[in-house]
Amino acid sequence: MEELDELKEEAVINQEMQYEKLGYKLAIKGVEPINGSDAYAVELTDPRGKKSTEWFDVASGYKVRSVKTSKTEQGEVTTQTDSSDYKDYNGVKFPATINANFGPMPVKMVLESVNINKGIKDSEFSVE
Repeated sequence: MEELDELKEEAVINQEMQYEKLGYKLAIKGVEPINGSDAYAVELTDPRGKKSTEWFDVASGYKVRSVKTSKTEQGEVTTQTDSSDYKDYNGVKFPATINANFGPMPVKMVLESVNINKGIKDSEFSVE
């Protein structure tokens, strides 16, 4: 059931704007340099007590790094995700480059295009 709750939270669009509603507790841990720029380090505690840390660029406010530790059958795995090169798509900024390390495996993702609600009627969305 815990995994299902986590997946539901991860599916929330603009999760950072919903932390209070989702029951997260936040604590600013200071300012640290990330990729040559100062970033606020924010420790998150989810409703189940799991902690993670996110960094937000001081100048832009964009999330530039996220670090989470998960328990797996092989033990704990720390995932670091760096987001950069934010671009505007219909008034919404998305990171065009995401570099992630899943344990020892690095992955680079490059955003090529974004379609926001293309071909979807408003009636398709429901609020619970």
